[in-house]
Amino acid sequence: MNNSPPLSFLGEKCYSEAFKNFCFANSIIPEFKLVGNTYHCAAYQQGIEYSSVDSIIIDTVMFFLKGGGVNKDMLPYKGPIPFGLSLGMSKDKVAAKFGTPSKSGGPEIFLGMKIPAWDRFEIDDQLILRVPCSRLIIGA
Repeated sequence: MNNSPPLSFLGEKCYSEAFKNFCFANSIIPEFKLVGNTYHCAAYQQGIEYSSVDSIIIDTVMFFLKGGGVNKDMLPYKGPIPFGLSLGMSKDKVAAKFGTPSKSGGPEIFLGMKIPAWDRFEIDDQLILRVPCSRLIIGA
């Protein structure tokens, strides 16, 4: 697993002391709210969102390229991206680095929301979803 600061919490408990301390040190409210069928903890100032399907283990980190998203208060992510990726990286550049996507999909409408085209890559036992022009999602 890549241990860059945002990803170091993948697989950690949502309310672990380490995650809470990280949140408080970075002005993040360590509270997971249910949206649809997933729990989310947004770090609006950092442009990152942590999520958990079961509200116990953090299983996904989203990096926002443009900010916004579901919550318009989200700012764009400015920090380093793991695996040598960059936000807004084209499908061809990601594929040149990691090979053919294991799956691609979209655009589509899901639960009333427009889902843009996306690509899925699997790297070091982690899942990377590339959603062009909006976000990079890395999950355990």
